[in-house]
This record gives sequence, C-alpha cells and structure tokens, in this order.
Amino acid sequence: MSSPRRHARPVVTSAALALLGLTLTLAGCAGWGGGAACTAIGYTQSLTVVTVGQVAEAASIEFCDAEGRCSLTAEQRADDDTVGSVYDIVPVNGSTWQVTLFAGQVPEATVTAHREDGSTAGAITTPLAWTWLSDDQVCGGPTAAFPVFLPVG
Repeated sequence: MSSPRRHARPVVTSAALALLGLTLTLAGCAGWGGGAACTAIGYTQSLTVVTVGQVAEAASIEFCDAEGRCSLTAEQRADDDTVGSVYDIVPVNGSTWQVTLFAGQVPEATVTAHREDGSTAGAITTPLAWTWLSDDQVCGGPTAAFPVFLPVG
C-alpha cells in the first residue's frame, strides 16, 4: 500500500512550480527580468499649423481626420461647453495654431482655414509624420507631428 504523502508530494510540487511561474511572469511585467512596467496614462499628440500667405484671412482653423472627426469651432465651444472633441485648436499668434489630439496619432489630416464669414480661405490634406518627444518608446509617450504649412489667400 502506498503512503498518502507520496501522492500529495507531486501535487504540492506542481502547485509550487505553477506559483513560481506566475510570480516570475508578474515580476517580468513589473520590470524585473527584462519586462517593462508601463503606467496607465493617456498621452496627447500635438502639431503646429502655420498659415502662410495672407494670414490675416484665417480667422479660425479646422482640423479633420480621414474618418471625418473634426475639431470644434469657437462658436460650437461657446454654445455648449459640455460638447467635447478629440481635437482642440488654440491660436498661438497671428499665423500659428496649436492642435492637440486626444485620440492618438492620425496618418493624414485635412486642415482648413476659415474667414470671419465662415468661407474657406485655404485648405490642405496632408500626411502627418510623427516623432517621439521622449526616449521611452517602449511604453509610449507624447508625440508631435512635423508642422503643417497651410497656404491662405
């Protein structure tokens, strides 16, 4: 007759090995043993739009991605400040605008300049080239696109 201890030992050993494997796996996720621990933070992406030509014609700028999602106009934000957008645009000076993207990078965008009366003063559809703003490319981080030059006239 065999002893109950003999049969229990392999089960305990298997359980111990499984626990050790789980521990090493979790430790690898935390940065120990070559893994990387990444925080759950959302990064914004940004790009600069520079109007060229008759820059005084550009009263506002609109940024739209290929899926048709666009930034809000100043009037839309004033009408309802609870309405959000995945893109935000603020003027920096008379010819430069800063676009912030809250939904990640987009490969291509259409940027449109509007006059005071709402008519189009200029538009460009362009691919966007993104670059990391930090050295941490494993966990991600903020990125910026090369400037977009928007002819206005």
